[in-house]
Amino acid sequence: MRLPWSRRQRATAPPPASTHGWPSEAEYVAAQAAAQRRFSERIANEGALVATGTEPPLVSDEFFARLVKASIDELPKQFRRTLDGVPVMIADRGGAVGAYGLYHGMGITHPEVPAQIIVFRDTLMRDFGHDPHLLAEQVRRVVRHELGHHLGFDEDGVRRLGL
Repeated sequence: MRLPWSRRQRATAPPPASTHGWPSEAEYVAAQAAAQRRFSERIANEGALVATGTEPPLVSDEFFARLVKASIDELPKQFRRTLDGVPVMIADRGGAVGAYGLYHGMGITHPEVPAQIIVFRDTLMRDFGHDPHLLAEQVRRVVRHELGHHLGFDEDGVRRLGL
């Protein structure tokens, strides 16, 4: 279920630059602290939820997008070229489909069929948001997994590749 206030109070400042496109651990910790502060303020202002202290902190869309972009940028050139014209989107409906990512399309053998890759921010943050290194590694794995589908591998084939 999409909560109407989930995007309203996120920071609008551009994310700070870091090495190789990946956010530094300090940037990640700061983003988590800011998200937790916004969550606590929302609880105090709206009174709609009860804080339990176990809610995963949310990071901004820009921050998460940097993780996805860095995952694509570090792919070898020939794989990045296969993604030309394939939108890589970030969505928050992973819980509804029970996935971290999703590939729509017929693969590179059918270029006439539009393709897209969706990376689900909500499920990744829920399961890996507590550790910046683990989150970055899982985002990288999801992008590569969905790229495997674009290259023509089925689910078993992608898993045999270790993705």
